[in-house]
Amino acid sequence: MARTPDPPPQIAGDGQPNCQLDARGLVRADLGTVEVLAAAALTARRLGAQLTIRNCSLDLRRVIALVGLDEVLPCSADSAAQAGRQAEQREHARGVEEKGDARDAVT
Repeated sequence: MARTPDPPPQIAGDGQPNCQLDARGLVRADLGTVEVLAAAALTARRLGAQLTIRNCSLDLRRVIALVGLDEVLPCSADSAAQAGRQAEQREHARGVEEKGDARDAVT
């Protein structure tokens, strides 16, 4: 069976091959996730490549920045566009809000 040739590596602006990791499927953005991503970035650098993370959630970007790895684990420009999105604002139906009752205990 003939093997399909690997696509040529993408070259970053600084001349390094660019590895892209799609983070769309990540469910949780925590320190464990950042640790795995940092290990992947280290492996890429040892192989002479730059790791770029695509489709970063806002939570993942915040955790990466919180631990000071935002320069080591860069998120691509398409992630920035997603991070700027906000949930659609919806009008509340009238009369749905719960009203307080004077007999309710205040604690």
